[in-house]
This record gives sequence, C-alpha cells and structure tokens, in this order.
Amino acid sequence: MAGSRNGGGGGRVRLRRPVEEPLRSVETTIYLAPGAIGRGFGSRLYGELLVALQALPIHAAMGGIALPNPASIALHEHCGFRKVGHFEQVGRKFGSWIDVGYWQRLLRTGE
Repeated sequence: MAGSRNGGGGGRVRLRRPVEEPLRSVETTIYLAPGAIGRGFGSRLYGELLVALQALPIHAAMGGIALPNPASIALHEHCGFRKVGHFEQVGRKFGSWIDVGYWQRLLRTGE
C-alpha cells in the first residue's frame, strides 16, 4: 500500500507479524516523506490499511512510536489506537537513548 500525490512519494505501510501462527495480530508502521507530514497521507494510508485488515482474521493492530513524537501519537489516536505501553530508553536514535510507546487498536471485539 502506498500513497502519492502528483507522482511524488507520500508514504508507505509495512506490516510485521509478531507471532508466526496463527496470524491474529500485526505490528503496523506508516512511513511518510517529510513533505507529506500533516497533509492527510497518514490518515488515508491507515484508513486503507485498517479496512484491509478487517477483511482478515486479525484481532489487533499495534503501532510502536519512538518518543517524543506528537504527530505520530496524534495520527494513531485519530485512527482509533490507544496507548497500551511505554518502554523507557530501549532504543537509540541520532546518538541518544529514546523511549518507545505502543498504541493498539482492537479490530474485533467479543470474538
């Protein structure tokens, strides 16, 4: 799944299965080009992705966010995800330790 505008790259989606079988949950990632941030590409990509996931036997989608990242937090929460975890200083980015938060959206309830 990819989004673009006027032939330029807007963003792309990546799925990763944390558990091999049975496939019941996925970790989602939305990558946006710097010029695409704040222009609705992320919401459109996530909207298409969530529709596609609902057609599969997927119960939950998770997104990890390198913190702080207010734009990514806003995108996930706009798309119905809620914060479920926060790990302190578990990664490195640009030479510094970073926290990582996890947001989750249940796609099927009561099953």
